Amino acid sequence: MTYFFAGENVHRDSLGTVQTNRPGDLNLMTAGRGIVHSERADPAFRAAGGAMHAVQIWLALPTRTRTMHPASSIIPRRRCRRPPRLPACVATC
Repeated sequence: MTYFFAGENVHRDSLGTVQTNRPGDLNLMTAGRGIVHSERADPAFRAAGGAMHAVQIWLALPTRTRTMHPASSIIPRRRCRRPPRLPACVATC
């Protein structure tokens, strides 16, 4: 899981997914049986310069699901919301 605070990158993977991650977007990827991916700064962002800040969390799948099909998806910022009593850096989707 990757959450962007600032900057942009382009995610590409062996499933054919190509998506640009922007601040507030949540990128979810499940390796399952195996997936190859890259995350690179968007060429336009790299040319313009600027800071890139994100957090990435890796979780181990339970044994029974480790051989599932790989998956990749993005939850755009507009679909994420912040619970009213939590700090601004906490988002739920």
